[in-house]
This record gives sequence, C-alpha cells and structure tokens, in this order.
Amino acid sequence: EPRLGFLRMLAQLWQSAAGMCAQSTTTDEDFAVKLAGWHERTVDVQRELGQLLDSLWKREISAPPGDHDSNVEYDAQLQTKLYLLQVTVNTIVAFRSAEWSLLAALPEPPAKGKLSPLDDPIIAVLRALHRGDAVEVRKQLPALQRALRKQPLLYVPLDHGGNPQQVLAARTIQALIRRLLRYLPQLGLLRETWHILRTAHQMERASRPQGLAVTEFDRLFRIALKSTLECVVQASEKWRAGRFPDEDLIELVGSVVELYLDQWLEHSGTMRLSTVEALKLDGLWDETRKFIETYGGELFHARQLTLGNVRAILHQGIDNYLGFLAENEDPLHPSKLLADLEADKIDQDDVVEHLALIYQIVVERYDRFLEYNSTTTQSDYGEVFYSLLDFLRLETAYDRDAWNLLPVALAHEVLARSGKEDAAQIWEDVFTAKTEDMAARHLAELARLERQYGMRLPSVTNHLQEQFVKPLTVNKMVALIGPTCAESHWPPQATEPAKPVKGRAKAVTSQMPSPFRRLQHLVEEYLKTTSGSGLEVPPWLRSLEDELNRVQQEDDRWQATDFEPELHLPPCSLNLREMKQQLRQWRDPLSSRKRKP
Repeated sequence: EPRLGFLRMLAQLWQSAAGMCAQSTTTDEDFAVKLAGWHERTVDVQRELGQLLDSLWKREISAPPGDHDSNVEYDAQLQTKLYLLQVTVNTIVAFRSAEWSLLAALPEPPAKGKLSPLDDPIIAVLRALHRGDAVEVRKQLPALQRALRKQPLLYVPLDHGGNPQQVLAARTIQALIRRLLRYLPQLGLLRETWHILRTAHQMERASRPQGLAVTEFDRLFRIALKSTLECVVQASEKWRAGRFPDEDLIELVGSVVELYLDQWLEHSGTMRLSTVEALKLDGLWDETRKFIETYGGELFHARQLTLGNVRAILHQGIDNYLGFLAENEDPLHPSKLLADLEADKIDQDDVVEHLALIYQIVVERYDRFLEYNSTTTQSDYGEVFYSLLDFLRLETAYDRDAWNLLPVALAHEVLARSGKEDAAQIWEDVFTAKTEDMAARHLAELARLERQYGMRLPSVTNHLQEQFVKPLTVNKMVALIGPTCAESHWPPQATEPAKPVKGRAKAVTSQMPSPFRRLQHLVEEYLKTTSGSGLEVPPWLRSLEDELNRVQQEDDRWQATDFEPELHLPPCSLNLREMKQQLRQWRDPLSSRKRKP
C-alpha cells in the first residue's frame, strides 16, 4: 500500500507539472523531452500495475467451513484483497489521467492515428482547457461528447462479482468527467458543464451491466452544480460595480438550480438509495416481518450478526449457510427453520430471499444496528428484529425526500461558503417554509413508532429532527471556520497593524459579534436539539473538523477532488449579459451553430 501511495503521488506530480507547462507561453526544449519521457513512463507503469491488478484478482482465498470464527477470518482476508484492488485501480486511474495531461502539454499534439479514437478528443479538449481557451474548448467538446457516449460509466462492485478491468474503465472515464465538470465553469462554460453532466447521465442509461451496478452520478452532479454556482456568485461580485442585489443573485441561482433539478429528479427516480427501500412494498414488508417473528429467535441474535460474519455469509451464499446449519444442528436445540424446510412448510428460495435482504440491510446500516444492539432491550430478542427495520424504513423515506432536495441544499452551501450571508438566509427561509409540512409528517410517524415499539434510536431521532434544514445551519458554521481562524491569526502569519476606526463606523463595528462568537452561538443553538448516541463522532462535527484542517493547510479548494492536482485558471469573468444568454440557450445542443444575439 505505501508503494502504491508513492506511485499515485508521482502521477499527481507529473499531472500538476503538465498543467503548469501547458499554461506557460514558452516551453523549454529540454523540458519537452522530459515531458515525453514522463509520458513513456506512465505507459510502462500502467502496464505493470495492470499485471498487479490481475494477480491480486486471481489470488484465491480458501472458503471457510461456515462457523462464526472462520467466517470472520475469511472476511478479514477478503476485505484486504478488495481494498488492495481498489487502491491499485485508483493508482492506475491517476496514471491514466497523468498520461492524458502530459500528452496535452507536449508542444506538438500527437499525430492523428497515433492515439485511440477516445484519446484524440480528450487530448484536444485538455490542451484547450489547460490554456484557458474557452472558445477552443467549446469547439472541441461536441466531438468528445460523441466519443464518451460509447464508454461505460456504470460498473458492478468487486464484492458483488464485478470485473476489475470493467471497474477500471468506468472509474477512468469518471475521473475525466470530474475534471471537466470542475473546470469548465471557471472558463464561463456553464451551459457546456450541464451538457457534459447530461452526457454522463445518458452514458449510464445506455450501458447498464448485469447485476448490482454502482452509479457515481450524484458525485458528478455535486461537482457540476457547486462549480457552476460558485462561478455565478464569484462573477456577480463584479456586476453593477460590485452592487449586484441579493434578490437578483437569488433569482439567478434559482434559475440554475431549477435547470439542474430536472436532471436530478430524473436520475433519482431510477436509483435505489438503500436496500431498505425494498421494504416499502407492503406485501414484502408483511412477509419479512412474519419471517422474523417465526424464525428470528434463532437467526438474528447479536452474537451472530457481527459484520465480518454477515459479510462472509453473503459472499459465500445463503444456500451454503443453510447447508452449514443443517450439518451442524444441535440435536438438543433443533432448528424450527430447518424442520420447516424439511417438511416443505416454507420454500428454500423464500428463505434465501429473506435472509439475503435482511443481512444486506445489516451490512449497509451496521451503525444503526450497533446502536440498536447497544441501547435497546429489544435487541436481546431476535424475533422482534423487525422493530429495527421499521425504524430504518422511516429513516430511508426521510432520506429519499432529503435526496430529492439535494440541489436546493447545495445552493445554500455555496451561498453560505461564498460569504453571501444575507442571500443564504433568504434562501434558507424559503426552503424552511416549503419543507415544514414534509418534515412534520416524518416526525409524527417517528413518534408513532416509538410508542408502538417502546424504544428510541437516538441517531434516527436526531436525523429526522433535522427537518431538512439543520444541515443548512452546518453550512453556516463551516463558513465561519475560515473567518474565525483569520481573526485569531491561525495559521500564524505576518499581519499589518490594524488601522484605527473612528466615529460611527467604530460604533457599528464594535456592535458586530466576532466570527467566533457567531460560530459559538450557532453551535450552542444546534446542540439544543441534537444529542447523539455517543458511539461515533457526529457528521456535523466531522464537517467542522474537515474545514478546520483545510483552512490550516491553506487550501482554497472546498470541493471533493479525490486529491487531483489543482489546475490554476483565472477567476470566472462571466458578465451578466453572457450569463443570461447562456440561460436562454441552456438546452440547445452544443453542436448547434445558432447563436442568439
């Protein structure tokens, strides 16, 4: 793993150097030779890492006998293998990205025919992107879109039988699309960013592999919308001599969010957030509950539901697990499930379906299972395990509504973190009013479940008590980390003596609470309705910690970039007329020659 980490860092350094070289107006001949040498090395390393990937994938792990301890040991080895495969894939992706960057940075582009049909348009776009040439990027994008539509973007995860080469192919294209979505808005190409995202969605729908496919569209969506809105807010600082009204900014932001929202809801309707969503069907829920009531006492006790054991059972197959139970049945404590299977009172396919569903939910929501096991007396009785599932059904319904509202919440995050406090507050007020009834329905259902089962899960309660709007408070807290550190001069830096403030300005300034006091007030108000189970650090506190680490490292980036090297482009200089023109032409195909005045 350390060696792979070193190689990945090397690829990132080459990619960063290539980006800087491409932006330079002059290129030293010796440095061009070095670029070519680095490129050759990236090709060699990719071949060598491909051999490593193949070797890891073919390495067999001995199947466990089926008892708890051997299952846990098997799972530890399996997770190590899967982890090394993922790290290797990530390293190859980094070298593939570096290869494209180095080719784009060479003084002369590779001759036609020397590259693959996919590499040609990629290199053409990256050459223009690195130079900050928006006109050339716009010209080259249609060809890249056509080439990308033939590429796979979905993949079956390795732990569900996916092929590492297919995972690698999809992850490589995803890395390219992330780079485009991140930097196109900085060139003022907001409409083009949306079209690249649209292309990614079409790619997912056009090529769907057999089995449980993984989509990363939500990740691409976040990058595209955040980058676009950040550009709009940044450019608005110069509009109307820096006096662009908050109301007009909110209207523009709302127009962009509305365009992205259609795309988001279209994607959301085709994906499943969690295995728990399968239990929304009343018929399946009733069958699952009856199965647990009948056989849960012998199947769902806590000592059997350790993460490693459950994952190993799923990987080896439920049929194998039932065979192990039959071979090792205790004659003094006969199994009702095995007796009913033998007497044909229950079909084995139904048993396999129920166990696979329940065990997969346990793996996905193991944090909730730990809380259930640690804080409730119901967890001592496997036959009432359905009580946990019922709470998870409610939480998943809440998550689905929050998921559909994601574009609106992202807009608030951008406004807050860009220092537009008044605009962010207006946005939050409207958001609160529109989600109030929806949040109240979820809380009423939570109260009903707590009365029905006589139990309470603090994490679920806290989650639903967010009422969709508490994460917006976290946005405001995170936005105050930077000003608080600057106020306390952390990290330490040389500062000029403060100039004295006189008159009325001094009185107004003294009345304004410091960033730290405002942050402290927000945290105290937040904690009045937040407790937690104490089993893990709450997400909101992790967000504050991540932002503090970013500020201490003096990193201006706040978007997830997978540690990809920074491409230094000039700030977005889009004017208001150009912005409105792009909104009018938003859905026009990129290849269209029509341009409205």
